[in-house]
Amino acid sequence: MGGLSENLAAAKKQRLRWLIVAFVLAALLSWWYWPRGDARFVGKWEFWLPNATSPSWVVDLRSNGTGVVRTSSGPRVSAFPWRLENNKFLMGYRSKATRESLETLNQFIWKVSGRRWYPFYADALLRFKVIDANSDTIVLQSGLSQPTFRRVLE
Repeated sequence: MGGLSENLAAAKKQRLRWLIVAFVLAALLSWWYWPRGDARFVGKWEFWLPNATSPSWVVDLRSNGTGVVRTSSGPRVSAFPWRLENNKFLMGYRSKATRESLETLNQFIWKVSGRRWYPFYADALLRFKVIDANSDTIVLQSGLSQPTFRRVLE
């Protein structure tokens, strides 16, 4: 009889070990594939359109691949993911399902609070070719336009 209870205890220990291994592996994979922003782009920036007399937005790009934008015309604040792929700066949500889920959430928040929370460019993925990037200025290209990020000194 003692053999059966020892076998059950050994099986539980083995199961626990596999659960710990699976958890550690999941944590390592999450860390490895967690989006990270390019260090040159991380920080607070003004977004200037060509020939503009003032910036269109103030953008805060975080090292974890998320960003926050504040429009120059008001207090509207929106969040978005960002990343660099093959010398292209990408802002916004890639999948249509994500955009639709965010819009559903937005409608719920509107009904509950009377306020809109709308992710920046939730309906699009903006793509810019990186022309030049240094510590103070990032020159991008979108079609014929060359918008520029200028670092905000804090």
